[in-house]
This record gives sequence, C-alpha cells and structure tokens, in this order.
Amino acid sequence: MARLTCGITRLLAASALFTVLGAQADPILIKFSHITADSTPKGQGALMFKKLVEERLPGQVEVQVFANREDRLVLVTPREHPLAGRECIALREAAGFDFIGLQQDASLHALLQQSAQQMGTPLRLRIQVRSFEAICRMIHTSMGIGVLPEQVVRNYLPALDVAMVPLTDVWARRELKLGVRNLESLSVTARQMLEHLTAREGNV
Repeated sequence: MARLTCGITRLLAASALFTVLGAQADPILIKFSHITADSTPKGQGALMFKKLVEERLPGQVEVQVFANREDRLVLVTPREHPLAGRECIALREAAGFDFIGLQQDASLHALLQQSAQQMGTPLRLRIQVRSFEAICRMIHTSMGIGVLPEQVVRNYLPALDVAMVPLTDVWARRELKLGVRNLESLSVTARQMLEHLTAREGNV
C-alpha cells in the first residue's frame, strides 16, 4: 500500500508539472508503458496517470492504449526437479525452493515480491541476474527455479534441460499494451508498426 501511495504521489507531482508546461506552444511527448495487469499497483498507477494527464491538460494531451497480446508467466525448473511433472502450480507451493530472479529494478522482480508479500510467504531468492537467458542457464545447472514469460522459455527449451509449469495465480496472465500520444499524429512508419503489432487483436 505504501508503494502504491508513493507511486500515485509521484504521478500527482508529474501531472502538476504538466499543467505548468501545458502553456508552452510546443507539444509535450509523454511515453508511458507497463505490462502488468490493471489490478496490480503498477497497473492502477498507469490508469491514474492517464486520468490525471487528460483531466489537467484537456485537449492538449491524449493517452491512447491498445491491447497487444497476452503474456503468461510460468514456473521454470530443472527437468528432474520434484515440481517438473506438475500440470500447473501456484507460486505459494513453490516458495520453499531456491529461486533465481532478476535484478531489483526489474518489473517482474517487483511483481513476484508483491505476490510473495500478499501471500505472506517470502521467496528464497538465491541469485539475482540481469537477463532471462541467465536465469534459464542457471536453472539448467540445477541452481534453483524461477518465474519467466512462457514465450521466453520456449525459445530456450530445445537447448536447455529445463521444464516449465503453468502458474495458476491470477497475476501470472499479463496483458501487454501499446500506448501512443495521439493515433492520428503518428508517422506512416509508426502507424504501420502499430497496425502490424495489433493485427491479430483487430484493434486498429
């Protein structure tokens, strides 16, 4: 709750700054992105950001968000691990094992720490590294288990001796979104990129 309050306070301060800058003739370009669910503190903060900016700068700044795709998080284990044969699992059931995770400033790390705090069971974070590939390779050598995006793991499955188990936690399904300041002001190249990325969703 303290982290959410701090985040909203920062958004309020940013919105106040935008009000001052709004008097300038040149348009202000705001880039804001997140890949967490709207129900999480970060997702709520993103929605609050959109609301405050559009309220304080009516007609001057528009925040448009497009759904891109759904991303599912999975538990990754060595192939011979006791949890490797599970059809699905909740994070709480894996909390007793050593985890390999990302650095403190990674959004996935924050998501896992928040979930662990909510369930009242801290994760045994053994090692923190800077990339998904490093996590997969350490799991391959049986140094621990981890939580990663399913598509990332599939890219490494043929080369590494790891298994993945779908997580049943609600937050494990994340909707990836694309945000633009104004759809009509996009360049031809940017518009084509947006159409390509959202073609399967039928949003543009």
